[in-house]
Amino acid sequence: MGKIMEKISVIVPVYNVEKYIDRALESICGQTYQNIEVLLIDDGSNDRSGSICDSWREKDARVRVFHQTNSGVSMARNLGLDNADGDYVMFVDADDWIDTEMIEKLYYILKKYDADISTCRYIEAREKDYGSGKNSLKTQEKIKECVTLAEGREDAGIRMLLPWAVYCKLYKKEVIGKIRLKSYKIAEDLLFNTDIICISGVDRVASTNLQLYHYFIRENSAIRQEYQKKYLDGVLVEEQCYDRLMQISPKYGDINIVGCSVSMFFDKMAELPFKERRKYKEDYKICKKSAKKYKNALCKVSDRHRKISGMLKVYVPDVYLWTLVVRKRRKMK
Repeated sequence: MGKIMEKISVIVPVYNVEKYIDRALESICGQTYQNIEVLLIDDGSNDRSGSICDSWREKDARVRVFHQTNSGVSMARNLGLDNADGDYVMFVDADDWIDTEMIEKLYYILKKYDADISTCRYIEAREKDYGSGKNSLKTQEKIKECVTLAEGREDAGIRMLLPWAVYCKLYKKEVIGKIRLKSYKIAEDLLFNTDIICISGVDRVASTNLQLYHYFIRENSAIRQEYQKKYLDGVLVEEQCYDRLMQISPKYGDINIVGCSVSMFFDKMAELPFKERRKYKEDYKICKKSAKKYKNALCKVSDRHRKISGMLKVYVPDVYLWTLVVRKRRKMK
């Protein structure tokens, strides 16, 4: 793929991941693209994560370690951005791992197409998948790689938000500029990428169809916890992003920006016992009000399943919640 010179900063927020951090760092430090720096941000871990980070700094000169009091994943990533020396930036979560050629491939297509950002697909992974070779690049050899280039503020921005997470992407550092993540616990990455689209004006995004990022599923991950106030925050953040992006183009209305957190809110509420659910009736009212306010975003979509689901949330939310409760009870039997 030619001579590679430019430095890439890989930012890894770390919090209580002693079981997984070695796995992530083995995949990052073992990249075929070697001109990288790895910024490990220990966010006040109270297990062995911090000392494991320090041990990696001792054995690989490309690793830099920062320790801070617990401030959340957004502030950890921001500390990495503030200290990144590379020309490009990538984010990897400390319990995930990446394919050996991920950085090289994303750098190559970014340069080839003179893009602001390059992206790949991700695949959900379980404990047993690591080291098994399952879903690695070698097992994808039968898949014909397809690289697409999205141009213009509309198409490039939409491509960048599929998915809207910060992983699976290689950013030109200049595109990020002074933009930083806000202190939300859910959808903070959507807001970050929305800021980049609206402020920096991303114009070219190159994407490969290869699944190069392994998103690890564990039971206590943020998106798999019982209902908490942060799920309502997610709804409010997505409203803000939707309003801003729709000012650029109505095309953004078809990528489920509002629907994701509204669906998650209903899903989490349905998992609660009836008495527990009543404690959050004010949150529920706010979510129902949001669904009505953004009925076009929920109902006027091309996907038939999403359209039906959206109409239920908007017009008969109590019935929709009841159907979720019944469905979950049946699964438990």
